[in-house]
Amino acid sequence: MIESLTQIQSEVPFNNCRLLMEHDGKETPECLGGDCNHAADLLIKSLREKGYDASYLKEEGLAHTGVVCKNEKDEEFLLDPTIPGLPPIRIKDLYPEGKVTEIPRYPIVKGIPSMCRASIRDAIFVSLKFEVAQQAVAKVIKSPSIQFQFNIRQRLENNPFLNVPIRERLPRDHIALTVQSREEENTISLTQNVHTGVLKVINGQRGIIQKRFGTTWLFKNYLASLCEKLGIPQGELLEIFAEAVEIRNRIAKTGE
Repeated sequence: MIESLTQIQSEVPFNNCRLLMEHDGKETPECLGGDCNHAADLLIKSLREKGYDASYLKEEGLAHTGVVCKNEKDEEFLLDPTIPGLPPIRIKDLYPEGKVTEIPRYPIVKGIPSMCRASIRDAIFVSLKFEVAQQAVAKVIKSPSIQFQFNIRQRLENNPFLNVPIRERLPRDHIALTVQSREEENTISLTQNVHTGVLKVINGQRGIIQKRFGTTWLFKNYLASLCEKLGIPQGELLEIFAEAVEIRNRIAKTGE
């Protein structure tokens, strides 16, 4: 189980532009990976091929997909292939209700890990709250958190977003791409604001660098490092992002 999860987390970057490009009949390079649904599809396929009982989980609020899987001892685990460095979470370890279980994940900054805080209520709702450790000047800070909630009893054989209209799955504010490095226990992301067009490169261990007027040397270095890990020219990646922003905004305006 953990081998399949680790492989997807390490080898399949997260990006939310693949869906938009496919909607317009365009392909994105496989090296860019895909969104949570794409990663869940790959993980489910790998687990089922190895004989595991694995199912999809639909996040209660956001358009996000997780996976629930049983091991050889019939123990249940929650897996999220798009959260860097997050191991399988054994559901029975979340009890008793009211307890918060802290699970380290990437990036790890000066020995301080980012954190997943997991809890369960009503015996079915598993909540995962994520905080990211980042470097700011000479200190480690925590970025704003996000939270997922899964109903672990509503297991699905097929991807829950398979037939959901694309207008209901649009990125809210950013086109994003995230790559993790297990060797460095770090993540590098590129984001573009769909409203302002502002580009940012986020090195989990070093901080956020925004592309302002022109290209700063630090932004250029971070972007070069990201593209080197992916094996894609910088110009091609930025063109894909710009096109994805255009497609997203068109669908938001016209519905198609």
